[in-house]
Amino acid sequence: MKSFKYVSVTLLIAAILLAYGCSREPSAGTAGASPASAKASAPAAPDAIHSLRGSSGYTPYDWCSLRWAQTGGEMVWVNSGADAVRLLVSKADPSRRPDWIFCSQGAVAGQAARGERLVVLATLYVSADAVRPVFRKPRTPLAGARSLFIPRSSIEVAFDRLLLREGIAANDIKLPRVESPSFNTIVALLTKPVTDADAIDFGVLVEPFISNLVNSQPGAFEIGAGGIYELSYCLVAREEDVRNRRADYVSLLQKFARISEQVEAWSSDDQFYTETWGRKRDETPERLPRLVTFDRAPARLQLDASKVRRLIREEISHLVMKYPADLRLPDNIDTLIDESLLREAASSRVTP
Repeated sequence: MKSFKYVSVTLLIAAILLAYGCSREPSAGTAGASPASAKASAPAAPDAIHSLRGSSGYTPYDWCSLRWAQTGGEMVWVNSGADAVRLLVSKADPSRRPDWIFCSQGAVAGQAARGERLVVLATLYVSADAVRPVFRKPRTPLAGARSLFIPRSSIEVAFDRLLLREGIAANDIKLPRVESPSFNTIVALLTKPVTDADAIDFGVLVEPFISNLVNSQPGAFEIGAGGIYELSYCLVAREEDVRNRRADYVSLLQKFARISEQVEAWSSDDQFYTETWGRKRDETPERLPRLVTFDRAPARLQLDASKVRRLIREEISHLVMKYPADLRLPDNIDTLIDESLLREAASSRVTP
């Protein structure tokens, strides 16, 4: 059976960091920003908010970073939250790393299990329906079906929960031999002819891969029910940076709270997709494609710290049990979430 090879993640990160450093432009100013007012932190410098560089995908889930970029916030756009978290912890060139990112709690869990010291400061989107199984049509029984997941990740956790829900043993699923599987790999194998030796019958995906897949071959796929993974899309920074620049991060959260107020007040999907963009091409805003499974209702800056801690603990525990030689449970998972900054910036957005 064929083996698929991909460019080294290390080289990819280095290339992104190099391009980011070479193409970076000065901040466009602080339009729409106001100075920090919280008492517990020293006042941030006038340009503090925009001096914090961000990184995220360019999807509806990243609504806050897209709106932030419209006011001059400096961003490096990547394909996914997993790419963003790799940039955040990269040792390739620390001076060019982002200061904050958006990614799932699963990406945080994966890095924490490898010893990285990260902090979740808030969530931007919480949903049990963002991670979904996608099946070929006509749908075949799962026992004996072919599939693929991304190992040591939230997708493996969701995959295992799908099998548990369906009452299928893991050894009843046929897994092709693939090096470094990714979302793109899963989509590629789902679109192969069903008779191909490397084809798969179902996979667990997220947006925009779900929409790209089903729109590429209308009527060829069935999107299964959610409920196999509860996503918390998070604002994340390095622990050391938060400790050293607390006032700047509080100011950032104040700005994000104002952006969230605006987005929560929008009355329609049309307004969301019209107003949510983060860059321009030929002076025209690059607006987002509409995603099949995305619901704008959960888009809100908030933090339920106890819930996020529970989700991260459950995920790390699950993966450590499967890969004890590669991963470990952090000494203190509680330190992975710090609600005190959002409480200082916008206390009503913190769940008691």
